[in-house]
Amino acid sequence: MVSKPDFLSGGSQDHFRPELQVESPEGELHLRFYIPSRQEFALPATGIREVMELSPDRITPIPNASPLLLGTLNLRGRVIWVADLGQFLGEATALNTDRAEIPVIAIEEQDTIVGLAVEEIGGMDWLECSI
Repeated sequence: MVSKPDFLSGGSQDHFRPELQVESPEGELHLRFYIPSRQEFALPATGIREVMELSPDRITPIPNASPLLLGTLNLRGRVIWVADLGQFLGEATALNTDRAEIPVIAIEEQDTIVGLAVEEIGGMDWLECSI
């Protein structure tokens, strides 16, 4: 004879024990990244539209533009600016664009999208928000 599974018969309540419940993370989800000086920064995930690894030839340079602006990029039919975030933050060393791929974080705020070129993507972490 086949018996009812434990969860139907109420024989085992392990899946309802509080110590077996997954704890919810503390804080807010952030994307960690590095600029050329190896300083680590984080952006809240809620403002990030997309993270890409792009070939430098996908970024079109703009003549006579500020050195912190690498150029423009076609992101799904929208032309967006791509900036060297390290230089924008006062970094003396420019981002090395002589490589196969450049990490770009596309952030969106009020229907405006901007690409932030960084040295390396570090991953996602839950961080406490304290202002």
